[in-house]
Amino acid sequence: MPRNGSGNYSPPVGYEAVANETIESAKYNALVEDVTNALNDTVLQSGLKPMTGNLAMGDNKITGLADGTADTDAATKGQVDTELATKQPLDAGLTSISGLTTSANQMIYTTGSDAYATTALSAFGRNLLDDADASAALTTLGVSAFAATILDDADAATARATLGLGSIATEDSEDFISSANNLSDLASAATARSNLGLGTAAVLDDGEGDAATLGGIAASNYARTDEAETFVGTVTIESEAPILQFKETTDTNGAWVFVADGNTFSLRYPGVGGSYPFNALTDGSGNITDVQTMGHTTWHAGNFAKPVFSGQISVPASGSSASWAHGLGAVPDLFGAHIVCVTTEHGFAVGDKISLAKDDGDGGRHSTVYATSTTVEISKLSSFGVMSPAGSFVTLTDANWRVVFWAQDI
Repeated sequence: MPRNGSGNYSPPVGYEAVANETIESAKYNALVEDVTNALNDTVLQSGLKPMTGNLAMGDNKITGLADGTADTDAATKGQVDTELATKQPLDAGLTSISGLTTSANQMIYTTGSDAYATTALSAFGRNLLDDADASAALTTLGVSAFAATILDDADAATARATLGLGSIATEDSEDFISSANNLSDLASAATARSNLGLGTAAVLDDGEGDAATLGGIAASNYARTDEAETFVGTVTIESEAPILQFKETTDTNGAWVFVADGNTFSLRYPGVGGSYPFNALTDGSGNITDVQTMGHTTWHAGNFAKPVFSGQISVPASGSSASWAHGLGAVPDLFGAHIVCVTTEHGFAVGDKISLAKDDGDGGRHSTVYATSTTVEISKLSSFGVMSPAGSFVTLTDANWRVVFWAQDI
């Protein structure tokens, strides 16, 4: 037993020698072996033997330690202090951020002091956030120049001027509805009509008069040269061959006339007996069958051929193309392509369609659709990227979609 659990050495039992008696070899040898084992278990100053167990320091220091160089060497306090001096101190905010799980189209925001969470940030939101000023933001939002002008007006009066509103726009309704302004408290219907500026046409029934005058009213009674008139609703001129005539006061040659006669609608100049620059012929049921310009038929029903469509064709790989033979015998006047969903993804259901612009290189779909005398083709740069129904930018899986081409002659 070289050492006990506390590391103290105790010689073996019965090792003591007795004066004037012979030392027994067995006891002597046992003591020597025990001392040898105790010495072998001793930490050598030269470091010749490695430790075979943990070394408990008993709250004491290891002093005079050299700086460690290998990964398994002990580090000195000086080394540790030097390394910590260049590190970010522990921070509750950074700890909160480090615990977040992020994904595409997300942003970080605070929920409290040194507490963070993530939320969705769409491509549209990023486009709005990077706008340098209010003008750029309004453009991103699709606000028209006219609406932006109103938003920029300093006060209500300036906004009314931009809208072209008159002074009555600021009047209270109880002030406007008065005998001085319209029908309230008037003595008779005639006074009311006079107050409203109505002529004699106001008292005629529908159909009174003849073709020479509008409903039997002389031109002097309904012609107004001092201000514009606005008609709200439907204006009906009914006769065997109704005529609507427009004449500019300085035009000495005649007037433009709209004439409806049987199944033909004509625009004539000058006057009722003038030539027919434009005719629209119908079948008597309201369907236009022919269009004539200066007496020549420029369009006839049936001239427009129906478009022809391809079947569903596999989406070409990135950097390649796909084509379809249209069979029209010439480069089609109209053509295009769209993709059809065949396996649900990103909120798109089977059968949903996405149109492909003829040249979508600046959009998310990175493709060009073009036509030749024999084919309609698509050349694809990379995977299609689109806005999903949820409003986020997604990349489509080619295998989940099919291309459909179409072409048409006119």
